[in-house]
Amino acid sequence: MKKLLTLFVLLAMFSFASCEVLGGGYVDPDDKTEQPDDEPDGGEDEGENPDNDGGENPDNEGENPDNDEDDPNINGGGDTNEQPSNQIWYTTTNSEVVDLNLTYWDIRVVSNEYEDGMGIVTFDRSLDRVGCSVFALNETLASVKLPKSVTTIEMMAFHSCLQLSEVVLEDGVKSIGEDAFGGCWMLKHIDLPSSLEVIGSGAFRNSGLEEISIPRSVVEIGDGAFGTLVIEHVTIPSSVKRVGQGAFQRCEELLSVKIEGGVEEIAPYAFNECKKLNEVSFGEGLKSIGEYAFNCTSIENITIPSSVESIGGYAFIHYGWGTAQKMDVFCKPTTPPTASFAVPYEWRGFSNRSDTALHIYVPASSEGAYESADGWSEYASIIMGYEF
Repeated sequence: MKKLLTLFVLLAMFSFASCEVLGGGYVDPDDKTEQPDDEPDGGEDEGENPDNDGGENPDNEGENPDNDEDDPNINGGGDTNEQPSNQIWYTTTNSEVVDLNLTYWDIRVVSNEYEDGMGIVTFDRSLDRVGCSVFALNETLASVKLPKSVTTIEMMAFHSCLQLSEVVLEDGVKSIGEDAFGGCWMLKHIDLPSSLEVIGSGAFRNSGLEEISIPRSVVEIGDGAFGTLVIEHVTIPSSVKRVGQGAFQRCEELLSVKIEGGVEEIAPYAFNECKKLNEVSFGEGLKSIGEYAFNCTSIENITIPSSVESIGGYAFIHYGWGTAQKMDVFCKPTTPPTASFAVPYEWRGFSNRSDTALHIYVPASSEGAYESADGWSEYASIIMGYEF
């Protein structure tokens, strides 16, 4: 009995000692008193409020998360390489700031500085357009980059900037205005954005462009838009409904033109005096070919789509048309297109009517209709029925 009592006492003493070692003291599970923090005051977070209550948020220091991305004070949303929406970046040939013409643009310049090989003009608000004539006639502007917010480049914005050789347009630009880049002789290439819808009259006339790719978003090509360029090939996408008057006039190096189905009108003089032009293809859907549209070219073979309803006077006349030159015309419409007279009482839609090398092929079932139709009757002797 004594042995059992001694064993019990020893076990009780061992249990009490274990509580002190493992738990730092006995804790009554029914005791509601808040226990002190085991971590000493001023531990590894001493002097810092981990919740930052009432203080600055170190992750958002100096930044208002509700700021609009177009706020002039935000430099590209935090990316120092992103162009702010209220700035135009540029370079010049003399490393000096450019002079701006704000006569026709109601906006204020905050600063215009040139440092580290680049000029930055900052405006008082986000830009949705580049104003009329703002850089026109500048003699030192070499390159320009517009912000993503710009949707419109107004008329003559960069007209006759004779040293301008590089233009960066972001996707978002929808309209390039009249004569916007006209007379920019050093501008050899430009990437037109896929958002572009309107190319205004004379937009690139007399510029130095050596190639051009018209986006499939474009619906309008204005009068004289690409006149007097040195391009060799051009495709008019199906999105375009009208090719403006004189749009490619006097592009004397132009060799080929592809006009996709969907284009409805080729205005007068559109490709007038493109002397080397010898390859032209039309898609179905074309309704009207204006007078002098392909006058003074080197076309020797042309197919008129069945959808064409009218052809203007002198529409297809050879360069050096006073001499006999071979020309085969395949005219698919079953109803002779209306002969739109360029000169009273004279049509001459095609090359010199006395040319023995000129042949006009029409649907066999419509041969008689063509031979008696106004304008077409002049070519009666060389009109032949053809099975298309």
